[in-house]
Amino acid sequence: MLTSKMKFKLAFTLAIAILLSVGVSSNHMKVIAKSKSSNTTAASNNKAALEKRTSNYISQFIKGNFDDFYKDSTGQFQKKITKSTLKQGWEQIIAITGKPGESISHTYIQQNGLSSVSETIEGTLYNIIVTITYNSGGKPVGIWSNFVPKALPKPQSTDRWEEFSITVGEKKLHGMLTLPKGVQKPPVVIMIQGSGASDMNESVGATPNRPFEDIAHGLAEHGVATLRYNKCTYQNPAGGGDTIEYEVLDDAAAAVKMLGNDKRVDVDRIYLLGHSLGGMVAPKIAADNSQIKGFISMAGSLRSLQDIILDQNKAALEAETSLTEQQKNDLLAQIEAEIVKTKTLDDGGTNYIMGIPTSYWKSLNAIDSINIVKKLNIPMLILQGTVDFQVYPDKDYKLWQTTLEGQNNVTYHLYNDLSHMFMPNQISRNGIPDISVYNAPNHVFGL
Repeated sequence: MLTSKMKFKLAFTLAIAILLSVGVSSNHMKVIAKSKSSNTTAASNNKAALEKRTSNYISQFIKGNFDDFYKDSTGQFQKKITKSTLKQGWEQIIAITGKPGESISHTYIQQNGLSSVSETIEGTLYNIIVTITYNSGGKPVGIWSNFVPKALPKPQSTDRWEEFSITVGEKKLHGMLTLPKGVQKPPVVIMIQGSGASDMNESVGATPNRPFEDIAHGLAEHGVATLRYNKCTYQNPAGGGDTIEYEVLDDAAAAVKMLGNDKRVDVDRIYLLGHSLGGMVAPKIAADNSQIKGFISMAGSLRSLQDIILDQNKAALEAETSLTEQQKNDLLAQIEAEIVKTKTLDDGGTNYIMGIPTSYWKSLNAIDSINIVKKLNIPMLILQGTVDFQVYPDKDYKLWQTTLEGQNNVTYHLYNDLSHMFMPNQISRNGIPDISVYNAPNHVFGL
């Protein structure tokens, strides 16, 4: 789960491009490469020069430097936008896409004396598109940043297992079915990611790390098939996500239905693995889909998402050294007031609280996880890491145990020194919640 309300807000605003300034409309542009203008040589030289300049600007953006771009831009541009707004817009994009990497491609467009260069660069979770528009004198007059899903991962294979690209449900979500070799009709596990937009591998950090890929390959080594797929909010950022049904539950049901008709797996042994938010809603998914014969919750919780967000914000404020105690108390009071709003909704689900649609909060509030899980008679495996600073062993892991006390269909395992991602060496420094610990290359423990 994400560690602040800003992260949650960003996760639910993927449909919005960060508009940094006003430029020319792409509906009236044309690609110069398709033109038969007599000025081909001059246009080619201009194209190369502006592509190089755009690359230089972006390299500086990545380093947090916007001075040259702002200094070179027109006075009209500077009246519309400040340097700090530029920086803020860039940081919002990077918070969603992950760490920027290498340049992938350029596109050059020209119309009415204006030239635009769009450069696509690789991000950890999304690819980033930066478009800069220049006037006839070569000065920047507009800039946009946007992001798009990365290229699909290719199926892999070893002497022990092989993978197949698939699509899930009416949303045609890209996914991967991993099958162990030499096993007739293996059991199969459907994998459900945590909150926010996430690809099929649940990629995280700057590397990125791919916990779901690790788990899929590890289970295949032991004769278990898996299905993992993009979340709909990742694959189609503009597609919605205003209820938990749309974001998770509907697609999980589609995955169960699809596997129920797949002769390569044992349709009588379909299981569920949910991480974080996926673990929170695992009981609901199992209750709604009778073909699921058991579930695994990895760092899930029976508490409400709101209560966990509040704890995350409390921990972040306690670790903050730049604020006075009064400032911390004031901020906490504001957060607590927002949390209360999410639990006492009366607006019909049409507004936003903490950047999230109230319809989403309503859909979460309607799920009584404790009541649901008590009625399940399927096997349940509850897993947690001791150094998880996003879902808490002393509260969330313990709640599973007290809720299901005396039931013989549940197994628990608490892993020493493993993080929220079930990876070692990701300990929050000095008690400060810091997702940067996920940046270093790592793997799920034991896989």
